[in-house]
Amino acid sequence: MSNKSNKISHDILIVDDTLANLKVLSETLISYGYEVRAVKSGKTALAAIKAMPPSLVLLDINMPEIDGYQVCQALKADKTTRNIPIIFLTASNEAKDKVKAFASGGADYIAKPFQIEEVIARVKNQLSIVAAHEQIRQLNMELEARVKERTKFLNQKLNELEQTKKLLHNTFYDSLTDLPNKISLSKHLALAMLKIRNDKYNGKVELYINCTWNVMSQSQSNLTEHKLILAVVKRILASIREVDTLARVGNKKFVALLPEMQNIHRATYIATQIHQQFATPLNITRQQIEVDASIGIVLGAKSYKQSTSITRDAQLAAHKAQKQGKNQYHLFSSIQKSVTQK
Repeated sequence: MSNKSNKISHDILIVDDTLANLKVLSETLISYGYEVRAVKSGKTALAAIKAMPPSLVLLDINMPEIDGYQVCQALKADKTTRNIPIIFLTASNEAKDKVKAFASGGADYIAKPFQIEEVIARVKNQLSIVAAHEQIRQLNMELEARVKERTKFLNQKLNELEQTKKLLHNTFYDSLTDLPNKISLSKHLALAMLKIRNDKYNGKVELYINCTWNVMSQSQSNLTEHKLILAVVKRILASIREVDTLARVGNKKFVALLPEMQNIHRATYIATQIHQQFATPLNITRQQIEVDASIGIVLGAKSYKQSTSITRDAQLAAHKAQKQGKNQYHLFSSIQKSVTQK
């Protein structure tokens, strides 16, 4: 029977020590369009498979020197040949022989004398399984490639997002102290003013803190000054509440926004706490550095039309406090009356 119109490009190795079997199987498989190689011993089969792995092996069990079980076990032990399907050919129809065939790694079993139609059907079945596995492998490779490419794309986007977040952070926060900067402060003030206008309370106080310290010599590094600024920030933060916002608006200038504060005396108490923090010098790189904090206090009332006016008045109040001496605070009221306190 010939089926040359449906040629399949598969290489089949037949291993049988009976020449008649080799001849019948070879001619039949060739007529179905398969490429066929035939050998008479297990030893020769192993050498042929190693030289050029076939698509499938038809393997006789009972052979001299090396039987089919041993050939199959050797192939399954080698990672380069373990996936080659093996169909056993044997005259035995005993259940124990079938079990041993499958246990050694066989994919199928055909008993002799075999029917050609059965051989072709089982060969086609095993090659279809091989083709399906190969298709799955190819799909997995394509999927892995897509996942890899998608992961690369997502990582790139994540990196871009991180860069954008870093840029935004650097735009709104001080690089040394990580406190809000002038830009961020203006946004905080704008939101505060909206809340004040819609609230029956005037509960937003701004403290403008102008710090000064001993003039450092040229030999002292920027690192020393950076440590000093961080130490100053730490002491100010220790004096204000968690709900308050501290911003850095200059090299030695800070602004504290105190929300929900209807009593101005509470703000003066916080200013006093800040002064107490600087009552003792800061020990920076074995140097005792005295810090003076001049504080201007402004209540953010509804009378303010622009949020920037609050900071302006607080800065003026801090300037007046500085003129009065060391560690002073100055209250600036919305009706332009002010008082200096120590």
